[in-house]
Amino acid sequence: AALTETAEAAPQLYSNEMAVSAMQKGGCGACHIIPGVPGAVGVLGPNLTAIGEQIAGLPKSLFEMKPRKAA
Repeated sequence: AALTETAEAAPQLYSNEMAVSAMQKGGCGACHIIPGVPGAVGVLGPNLTAIGEQIAGLPKSLFEMKPRKAA
């Protein structure tokens, strides 16, 4: 199932808290400014303030989970 379809079917699985936690664990704030994510004040990567609006218009197929091929 596509990630977006899963999120629509069970929105409680994809909360703001989960997104903030993932961004903190991934270290995104080391390079990016991300409002609402404590410590996300990086200057090397693009500012992610409007990332939600930017991805809202993209085709859902971009967010589908695809199996990876073994290396």
